[in-house]
Amino acid sequence: MNLNPLKFFQKNTANKIKYHIENNNLGEASSLLAKKFTAIKTCQKKLRVKLSQNNKEKDEQKLKAALKTQKERYARYLNLHKSYSKAYTAKIREDLYKRLQTSSTSV
Repeated sequence: MNLNPLKFFQKNTANKIKYHIENNNLGEASSLLAKKFTAIKTCQKKLRVKLSQNNKEKDEQKLKAALKTQKERYARYLNLHKSYSKAYTAKIREDLYKRLQTSSTSV
């Protein structure tokens, strides 16, 4: 059992995004992805500022490790975004195909 609530939230959000993509609720998936990308980028900026202002070697190592973790999180959510894009494209194609079918039968 994971006792760190922040890690649980992060995993839970990723699972929510995957769930929304699988169930074609792409608006909700897009919203969650945007929030996560914004949060990660904000955290990366703050870490870079702290790293540039820092003089202690011990803290510098911790900040570099935290920045590396944020880069990994960003990559993970970028993969989710690729899945979202594929699902969105498939949905658009499906909608266009349905419109073509409807228009060809009504003519």
